[in-house]
Amino acid sequence: MKRIPFPSPVFHLKKTDEPALKSIAHSLFERQHPEAYLASLRLFRALKRTQLDDSILDLVIALEALFNGNNEMAIAHKISQRLTRLLEQPKKTRRNTTKIIKQAYGLRSSLVHGTKRQIDFIEAALEKNPRDRKKLIYHTEISTLRDHLIDLVSAALFARYTTHRNTATADLITSLDDRAI
Repeated sequence: MKRIPFPSPVFHLKKTDEPALKSIAHSLFERQHPEAYLASLRLFRALKRTQLDDSILDLVIALEALFNGNNEMAIAHKISQRLTRLLEQPKKTRRNTTKIIKQAYGLRSSLVHGTKRQIDFIEAALEKNPRDRKKLIYHTEISTLRDHLIDLVSAALFARYTTHRNTATADLITSLDDRAI
């Protein structure tokens, strides 16, 4: 998978960015958008975690907080549609985003329902034998998925707080859904 060209989580700020940053900070502290507040917390937790599986779960929770309006079915599809519309991605990038979200949800389901807890074992095995190619490839794929999710959540939060900070969550989701029609 290629790295998706999203705004980097590391921002280079100018003096003119100060009012926007103050507005974002105020919104977070006041919890004016509880879903974005939760997504921000989960993003920061994901960045601090050392276990990949826990990090991916945090990032999926962040996406659900931002884009799951009423606990709808087919959540991975809805989230990827809303996310690509929020970020105004071109068609080629939308397909890649959808693929990433589906992979994340597949892994999330395996982890949550107990059918996979392999990441812990793979990391432990790699510490013992770093040359185990099969485990190394799997570990690299999971790390790459995590990096993509961090980029997506960061970009979504940035768009939420900069472009749509005065829009209620329900209205934003309706607007994103209406773009599909």
